[in-house]
Amino acid sequence: MPLDVTAPVTLPGYLIEIDFAPPRYYSTRGLQTWASQTWVSGAWIFSGQQLALPGGDPAMVQLILSQGVVGRVVRVWTFYGNTATDTNTELTFAGVCDGAPSLIGDIRLTLFDRAMAVMFAPRQRFRPELGFSVLPQKNFRIEWNGTTIVFKDQPK
Repeated sequence: MPLDVTAPVTLPGYLIEIDFAPPRYYSTRGLQTWASQTWVSGAWIFSGQQLALPGGDPAMVQLILSQGVVGRVVRVWTFYGNTATDTNTELTFAGVCDGAPSLIGDIRLTLFDRAMAVMFAPRQRFRPELGFSVLPQKNFRIEWNGTTIVFKDQPK
């Protein structure tokens, strides 16, 4: 019998939760049942601040395009061995997805572990093209949560 077949597993396995509607649960070690969830086999690669799915997956691309991915909660657990258990599984990453820079070929999701910074970063602009046809008058001030927001003319 070859030695690599009988050797203990030394590389970690990952359980990956992406908070789509409904949440998706993936395992890099095949089908798993852990924490009252079924984790389906997925070829995801976790590298700290990025999740990659080599070769892509049309169903995942459709999910990302239809539901969006920015701001979605992502959690990754690490375990050693072939099966995840309560004693060998540790939460490795808890944060949000900050974007999907690649959906052609490999799917790559950029992760951000400081969720509050992402939640407060401006992501939308208020312009007539985006459906905002009535804006407050120039230099209109709004006090909100200790911050003053001043509406100014858009540079031409």
